[in-house]
Amino acid sequence: MKIKLSRSWKKALDIAYWVIMTAVCCGLVYFWLAISFISAHIPTGSMKPTLQPGDYLLVCKWQRTDLKRGSFVLFVMPERDSNFYMKRVVGAPGDTLEIRNFRYVANGSDSTIGHLENQLELRRMFSSDSPADTFMRSHIYMPARPAGMGWTIRDFGPLVVPRAGMTMAADTLFVRLYADVVERETGRALAADSLNRVTLGDSAITDYTFRQNHYFLAGDNVGDSRDSRYLGLIPEEWIVGKGWFFWNSTDPHTGRFRWNRIGRMPR
Repeated sequence: MKIKLSRSWKKALDIAYWVIMTAVCCGLVYFWLAISFISAHIPTGSMKPTLQPGDYLLVCKWQRTDLKRGSFVLFVMPERDSNFYMKRVVGAPGDTLEIRNFRYVANGSDSTIGHLENQLELRRMFSSDSPADTFMRSHIYMPARPAGMGWTIRDFGPLVVPRAGMTMAADTLFVRLYADVVERETGRALAADSLNRVTLGDSAITDYTFRQNHYFLAGDNVGDSRDSRYLGLIPEEWIVGKGWFFWNSTDPHTGRFRWNRIGRMPR
């Protein structure tokens, strides 16, 4: 038996259908956005002048691997706290990184890495005898990680940034440079004795193959940034995603909206 619907009922069913379909589509879009992107708020000046306090950066969570030098990445440090951090990649997996008189150098190249003007300003400040610069120097923490190497934020390295599958000879220097990385990957203690023999847990080793990529991350505000110089190398599994563009920016002092930053990509 056929049921005939009046024109008004047909119209009502059509409207209900499109309302349901629109709601489903909106829900799917929202779900896709939620699993693909996250908004990163910049609360401090450690990335100035590229990222300003009050900026909101859209971060793509799909871009967590194969990050290039210069990329801005959001990451966590679960061994330390539950906070999110935003820094720039200055050393990618496989790079040999140095700091020469406050300037970042990768693979011996003279190309610019990070915010060069800030690096040169820090160099100038440490060569100046003015009272203001002397005061600033006394408030900058100089020794860099790993401890015991004599490295500082002025002169650092060379340090090879581990790449997944990379094999290095295991000796006393290797233990000093990569003990925290190896112990994090294996859950076993890495140690060297006075005869330069290296053990991982209860086993003697002569080399080690890294299991995942690592990054050396740093803030553009080189005189006021807690980054890989102090915190060590960041494993790929701690990276949340890559920063894309500013979607919001408000001056924290005046409350004014900074329209000139919206839609821009940090460089």
